[in-house]
Amino acid sequence: MKTNKDFYQHGDVLFKRVKEIPKAELKRIKGNVIMEGEATGHAHTAHPIVSPGVKAVTAKVFQIWANAKTKQMYFETKEDVQIDHQEHEQFDLPPGNWHIGNVREKDHFNDAVQRVLD
Repeated sequence: MKTNKDFYQHGDVLFKRVKEIPKAELKRIKGNVIMEGEATGHAHTAHPIVSPGVKAVTAKVFQIWANAKTKQMYFETKEDVQIDHQEHEQFDLPPGNWHIGNVREKDHFNDAVQRVLD
C-alpha cells in the first residue's frame, strides 16, 4: 500500500482526500463494499474499528456515495476505518472525505492507458 496524508493506494483502488463530497449529484450506496474486483470477484471493503465486545453501527461511522452516470465514487468516514481485501494487506483509513478512483497503467508500446484490474 502506498500512502501520504491525502492519498492512499490499496491494490487497484485509490483514495484521494477531498474537501467535500458533492452529495446532490450522488446516491448513497448501502453496505460496506467500496469496489469489487473485475478479475477475481474479490472486494475492497470497509469495517469500523471497534474494541472487542463493542458493536458499531456502520452507517454512523462511514458512508459510500456514487453517481451511476459518471461512475464517480466517494467515501465519507467520521472515524478511522479498516480497509480489507483478500489479496492485499489491510490498512486503516483516517477520517475524512475521500474520492475513490482506479489505478491506471500506461502501455508505452501501444501508447495506451488502461485501468489496472484486481
